[in-house]
Amino acid sequence: MGIGIIASQAARELEISPRTLAGWADCGKIKAVRSAGGWRLYDPADVARLKRALEKRRGQHVIP
Repeated sequence: MGIGIIASQAARELEISPRTLAGWADCGKIKAVRSAGGWRLYDPADVARLKRALEKRRGQHVIP
């Protein structure tokens, strides 16, 4: 993973709470790495992939 995005930004993009995102990371639904300061960082590609999956489940299909 290159530069990751912080939990609050990833959660905002996914329209979920940071706590939900952390739970999903803990159970393996999305991968998180820890920064030197202890922050969870998420790969932007993983966030985008999960966002597409959530949009499909919510019926918000996005046509590229």
